Amino acid sequence: MFARLALTCGMMAALPAVGPAGFVVVDDFNRPDANNPGPNWTTRSGQFAIQSGTARGPGGANLMSYNGPVSDPYSARADVSDVGTLNYAALVLGYASLTNNLFIKVQNNDGVGGFDSVGFYFGNNGSNNGAWANNAFIGITPFTTGQITASLLGTTVTLDIDTNFDGTADYSYSRTGVPAGLLGTGVGVGAFGGGTLDNFALNLSPVSAVPAPASAVLLLMGLPVVELVRRRMTPA
Repeated sequence: MFARLALTCGMMAALPAVGPAGFVVVDDFNRPDANNPGPNWTTRSGQFAIQSGTARGPGGANLMSYNGPVSDPYSARADVSDVGTLNYAALVLGYASLTNNLFIKVQNNDGVGGFDSVGFYFGNNGSNNGAWANNAFIGITPFTTGQITASLLGTTVTLDIDTNFDGTADYSYSRTGVPAGLLGTGVGVGAFGGGTLDNFALNLSPVSAVPAPASAVLLLMGLPVVELVRRRMTPA
């Protein structure tokens, strides 16, 4: 019995962290053109279409949530392309409803020259910005195509922009004070004016160290005593 308890303690002490972080493309949108995004998605506002192997949101403030398994609802990645007119493409983190989600977008605000602004909004295109005092709309160096990654750590959200697809962010922007308690467990994308997204990716193996339970700590503290008792009970 004592030997078994000592073995159990050792096993609890060896609990590893959850596996390495890594984004995996969960939808590349490579399917025939259609006026809906397909079964992987639920359209929550407006309309999405599949065009030329990409997801596009014509017209107004479109938002759709992903239906597949989500290990980490606080990070997402996608390739984006400017269509040359007023448009935006967005990543949606922590989707709970149209008013409670973190909505991070790149926008062509002047209708020329590529994406020239970043929006840190709460709710679909800022429909609930009043819940987040640090919402912002920021001018940036324009780009026409790139990979955007949004991630929330604690109450700080960061948007990384990789304009040449080399795996390194060329620009990074952060905002603090996110009302994380209002967020849910969904993820998705948003678009306006033909905003185009491709290669939607999720972090399916988020890094999160597993803390040892308090009981394990107590058992580990008593391990030398358990071993001593076991030895004393063993015949010489």
